[in-house]
Amino acid sequence: MSRPLLEFDPNGFCLEPGVRLLEASAGTGKTFALAHLVLRLVTQPVDPLPLDGLLVVTFTEAAAAELRDRIALRLQQGLAALESDAPATDGVLLAWREAQSDEPVAQRRLRGQLLLALEALDRADITTIHGFCRRTLQRQALEAGLGPALELERDDGERASQVVHDYWQRQVLALPAGLLAGLEGQGLTPELLERLLARLDDDPALELDPLPAGCSADRPLAEQLPAELERRWHGFRSAWAERGATLEEAFRHAAADLRARGASSVSPYAARPSRDRVAELTAWIDGFEQAGAVPSYREVLDQSLLREYFHPGPFTKVAAGLDGEGVSLPERPLLEAIAALVDGPAELLLGHALHQGRRELTRRRAASGRMGFGDLLKALDPGPQGDRHQALLAAVGRRYRVALIDEFQDTDPIQWRILERAFVAPRGEKAHHLLVMVGDPKQAIYRFRGGELATYRQASLRADAIHGLRENRRSSAGLVAALNRLMEPGLVLSQLPVPAVLARAEKGELHLEPGESPLQLLPLDDEEQLPGLVAGLCLHLLQRQLLLRTPTPAGRSERPLNPGDLCLLVSTHTQAEQLRHALEQRRLPSRLLSRGDVFASEAAAALQRLLDALADPGHPGRQRLLAASPLLGWSAGQLARALPGPGAAGRSTG
Repeated sequence: MSRPLLEFDPNGFCLEPGVRLLEASAGTGKTFALAHLVLRLVTQPVDPLPLDGLLVVTFTEAAAAELRDRIALRLQQGLAALESDAPATDGVLLAWREAQSDEPVAQRRLRGQLLLALEALDRADITTIHGFCRRTLQRQALEAGLGPALELERDDGERASQVVHDYWQRQVLALPAGLLAGLEGQGLTPELLERLLARLDDDPALELDPLPAGCSADRPLAEQLPAELERRWHGFRSAWAERGATLEEAFRHAAADLRARGASSVSPYAARPSRDRVAELTAWIDGFEQAGAVPSYREVLDQSLLREYFHPGPFTKVAAGLDGEGVSLPERPLLEAIAALVDGPAELLLGHALHQGRRELTRRRAASGRMGFGDLLKALDPGPQGDRHQALLAAVGRRYRVALIDEFQDTDPIQWRILERAFVAPRGEKAHHLLVMVGDPKQAIYRFRGGELATYRQASLRADAIHGLRENRRSSAGLVAALNRLMEPGLVLSQLPVPAVLARAEKGELHLEPGESPLQLLPLDDEEQLPGLVAGLCLHLLQRQLLLRTPTPAGRSERPLNPGDLCLLVSTHTQAEQLRHALEQRRLPSRLLSRGDVFASEAAAALQRLLDALADPGHPGRQRLLAASPLLGWSAGQLARALPGPGAAGRSTG
């Protein structure tokens, strides 16, 4: 049974030691709430909190800087509100001021507390989780066994690239040619290993599966992989001899059953197959038996019957159309033996490389006196049993009385173990810290950001109370109502309820036709059509001359919707470029906002064309490149008329 979600009261929220969870959807004012809690903490009449006893953690450095600014603003607003003739900036601040004593001594005390807090704010620990770990390790360098000058790795993956390069040279290229060819055929490249190692390095909470029995990351790959391939070959051959014909019979019955239940296609399977695939594969196996040989990994992968028919992957894909995740594999031991033969060598290389690469990366960093971001977390991780780094975490507990954790849904298991060990009292014992976790459980489903729903749920069980922010101050009333209806069933697969929010924004809204919903879905049959459809929708919206109504001190103002009011969110840089081109074809201006290198952008290339043409104005090739660039946008016909031949001088078309 889910716990009740209490309404958040900015001035009534309990500040006594304990664990509180504050659930806040996007736009419901969590930054405002955190800033106001800090105002209350530093102005408590009994035992006010000095800012050096406060820890505030958020997800990014930019968010930490914004949160520091918002806290400073709130403290300044509180100081101004104490002046009797100064109007309160909002109702929450007005209620806080009215709750304060009017006694002159109390007023002077409050002003002094706020001035001290503002003076100490620049030194307060408002940071990311990695920044918190780094500061702790620097302050407790002796307990951590580190030098006083802790240096972070900032080589942008260069060291990981070196580790992978060395591994590939020493381990992979030493393999037999047939085995190496098969691994490369499976898509294993140094670039893939670099990406995977970088992902592991960024997220120390990710745990690698152990290597198969008898295999070790300490031994060379060339001593293990060929023998493992041979072992899997013999296992497959034995299982095939015993159950191969039975597996084909099971596939035939499964194809007939799927057809009877309405499957539109069961290819490559059939109730009455036109080929005797069992005989074909048996003959292939017998060829190696007669030669007393074991096929190379390349030869295994070249056998299409193993990969495209008898492998469990194709059958699962066909059956999943009706059975979903409940597909039942026939002759499971044989199918597992086939998968182990086809996929096992590649999986073993990946496991061996990542186990060894992660360890080698840590060793090389330690030898150079540096730490990665993942190393910072591991240096404070108390471990699953909570028995590591106890002196360090006890020092953290002594330093801070209050910890406010923003974006808590992005907390991974290691981060939660650190926070729990430092700030949460063991069950049955008196709490000595206030831990406030602010997050949105709906966003904890995004594992790529580091968060885990299981971790969020585990932490919520330790909370003494769960409060909710339910007033949305970002979106219009119509859009909020539509989103409430859409999310009313909750996130079914994750079993997460989505509480409705109340519209409290005063930013205006787009005036639509009567009955037109502000939340609309764009039907899409082909993903390749997406850029054109979205660009066409943008053009249509602008051509409708819709009015954007915004409140003003004098009442309300109206103006037509313009391109700068539209925002298109995409998943990849490629999609962004495709959309930008589609908008450009419809004469709609746009600007691309991304973290990519500006010098590698198309705009930089267009500027380079202009500079090249200015540097050598008589060069026809540079003229053509400039004319065809987005700066001029000449068509092929314009280019042909203006520059008819390779040696012709440029002529303006006006």
